[in-house]
This record gives sequence, C-alpha cells and structure tokens, in this order.
Amino acid sequence: MTLYDKYIDDVTQDKILVPHTIRLAVQRHVKDLKKVRLKKHPYYFDRELADKYIRFIGKFRLTDQDVDETGKKPLFPVQPFQAFFIASICGWRLKKDNTVRRFQDVYFQVGRKNAKSTLVAAMMVAHFYLDKKQRGQFYTAATSREQAGEVFDMAKAIIEELIIDYPEIKERTQILTHRIIDLQTKSFISKVSKEAKTLEGKGAYFGSIDEYHVHPKNDIVSSIKKGGIKHNSPIIYRLTTPGFSLGGVCHEHYGYCKKILSGAVQNDTIFIMIFELDPDDDWHNKSIWGKSNPNLGNSPKLSAIESEYIEAMAKGGFAIVDFKTKILSMWVASASEWIPDHQHCILKYSESKDIREIYN
Repeated sequence: MTLYDKYIDDVTQDKILVPHTIRLAVQRHVKDLKKVRLKKHPYYFDRELADKYIRFIGKFRLTDQDVDETGKKPLFPVQPFQAFFIASICGWRLKKDNTVRRFQDVYFQVGRKNAKSTLVAAMMVAHFYLDKKQRGQFYTAATSREQAGEVFDMAKAIIEELIIDYPEIKERTQILTHRIIDLQTKSFISKVSKEAKTLEGKGAYFGSIDEYHVHPKNDIVSSIKKGGIKHNSPIIYRLTTPGFSLGGVCHEHYGYCKKILSGAVQNDTIFIMIFELDPDDDWHNKSIWGKSNPNLGNSPKLSAIESEYIEAMAKGGFAIVDFKTKILSMWVASASEWIPDHQHCILKYSESKDIREIYN
C-alpha cells in the first residue's frame, strides 16, 4: 500500500480525524477512479507517474534541519496527506495526451507551520526537473518580494542540497542570486511581486501564490494564468491560511472550491485540499485541532498550539482572530473580537478536551 493509498483508506474508513472538506476531496478521487473505465471520462490516474514524483521529493533534504551524524540533513519525510497531494496533482492525466495534467490549478488551505510553503517549493523543484518543460518559466509570487522570496528561497535550498547528493543535477543547474536555470531545458525559476514595475510571469508555466488571502485583487493570479494559456499543461498553486477579508478574492475562491467539492459546481481542473474546522466544531476543543493541522505532532507541536491558545485567550481581540485564522484555519468576519470589559478571566491549563477554564 502506498502512502496515498493509506491516506485514502484512513480517511474513508474514519481512521483519522479530518474535516468534511478533506473527506469530500478523497471521495472525489475515489469516484473519479471508478469513472476511468468509462469511455467518455477524459482522465485516468497514472500510478507510476504519481509514485515517480513522490520518490523524487523523498530524496530532497529538509533544508531547515541540522545535519545528522553522517554530516547530511535528513531526507524529506513525505507524510500520507502530502503523498495524496503529490499523487493527485502529478498522477491524474488526460487520456488522449498523457503529457497533459488534469489539475492545472491548486487551492491549498491549511493552518500555519504545516509546511505548506515547503511542500509547494518541493513541488516546484519536482516540476522543474521531472516535467522536462523546454524554456519553462517558473515563478513564485506574492504581494511583496519578501513573501515571494520564501518559496523561492526554499526551492533554491532544496536544489543546493540536491546538487551535493547528485552530480547529474549539478551538471544541469546554474544557481544565480535571483534565478535558477536548468541548462538542459533552458527553464528558469524566479520570483515576482506586485511591487515589480512589470510582472514577468506573462508566459508562466508554473506559478505559486503565497498567502493568497492577503491579495487585494487577482492581478497576479490573472497574469500568470493568462500567460499559461500558451502551454498545454501549466499549473498554478494558491496556498494560504485564512483571513478576515470575507469579501476578498481568496475567500471568494475558497467558496467556489467548496462548491466544487460538494458537487454543486463541476470543474475537473482544480485540485482542492482545505484543512479547517467544521462549522459546528467547538474551536476551544483541542482534540479537533488536527483537522486544521494535518502535520500536527511533527510541525506544529500540540504543546506550542496550546501555549498560543492560552496567550490568545488572555490577550483577546486580534490575538484570538490570529489564532483562529492562522492556527485553526478558520475564516472570521473581522480583525478583532470584542471581549466585555467586565469579564475578568483566569486561564488555567486543563487536561480535558476543552483546555479553557474561565472563572469570573
């Protein structure tokens, strides 16, 4: 059983705690596998390709970790939910042309510190070398150059480690300060932002949009997607934690993606993974925090989240909003929450499911 098969089995058999959105994403995959045998269904799932990309990413090094006793950094420990992410994007193909990916737009929402930027940086490097795209333009984008640089710097660090381990990667790669070039395909990786006078990504083959919720409009997304029309299999990743701009472009796209998952709207080219609390969940209940944090236990640690919760409850206002949006992946209506002045709370740690104990 592969890691992604395990994840599918764990979700469908209720062996792990996941939100309804993830259950729907897995059910969508399972249903589509059954449709493959139908002539009119245009897609099929290529397990060999899916496994190839997972194996390649598994050879990457964790660039933010210390070296071990061998003098090398640990290998990328692909988790089951990440394997499902990689396999779905890289494995689903068009029947009439297996070089064309089914999914060309990705929406990935998850709590902070769950390695979403690291995963997308790894995907970028995998596409860069395994897609073998001639003269492909790969862009990391955000509302600022600093934010855009996060995924770029991660991808760069991954490649620098690959060069140490694999001479063949070294021979075909040139690393500059702001650009990485594949000398074999003439493709390059660069970063862009709205701060640039001109958006270079007009011919983008790959684009990653970091912290999509802070984008006031879709100009960067639109430019990258329009430029991708010239390619037969472009891809754009929109990764984010939620925010409090319920009328913004990210929240609008989030709603659209949920309609796709529910079956209310059909769009076979968007892959969606939304880790969040369900509407009826009590956000104080620490036993359900894993719904928003699929990597809980590795990063972040439960103890760290508990500390942030206690601090947020003590401070109130924006601290609570920040905890809900960034840690629990919840969309909220405003940047602050009103707490009555007369309410004086003493916060005490509890081993119960609800760690909040308030004494007036």
